Amino acid sequence: DLTAYIRTHTSEETARHFVISISEAELLVPTVMSLEYIIRYARAGEVYIVTLDFPSGIMMEMETELQGRSVTDLFYQQTISSVAGIMEKYRVEQAHAKHVSKLSMRLFDLFGELLDLTQDDRLCLEVAALLHDIGRFICDRDHHKHSAYIIRWSEIAGLGERELSQVALVARYHR
Repeated sequence: DLTAYIRTHTSEETARHFVISISEAELLVPTVMSLEYIIRYARAGEVYIVTLDFPSGIMMEMETELQGRSVTDLFYQQTISSVAGIMEKYRVEQAHAKHVSKLSMRLFDLFGELLDLTQDDRLCLEVAALLHDIGRFICDRDHHKHSAYIIRWSEIAGLGERELSQVALVARYHR
């Protein structure tokens, strides 16, 4: 589907449709065609796209270890960075979202252990806190319902279907 879309639309249309720069849209044609060839040749059912080259990945891992951080921390940050892009796309009020997130994380840190919650639960709560008002992009009235819909059908790096459902439900019932 992606290949068909890219082949039948201009770079400008592709850039607008996928909310990317024109230069990125121009690179999509050879990239997607190459991937399509590799998928066919390898008879792959799935393809994982890594955004770092190997040396950069090693350097990033070394840097996180030197800073006393783990790869898990890096993963957490990548997920939050992905959410920041979605917040920007849907014009979420940053100050309010960050305030709600800060309060939520404080409550989690106070009660998470008592409730036997995991770091994955913490990540889901933080994402939900940041995106709870995203539905205002559609309409203020019933924005909590729109928030759940947008979140449920978004792709957020590091979150699977189960986590997306949890995040969507927290946003849906935040009122």
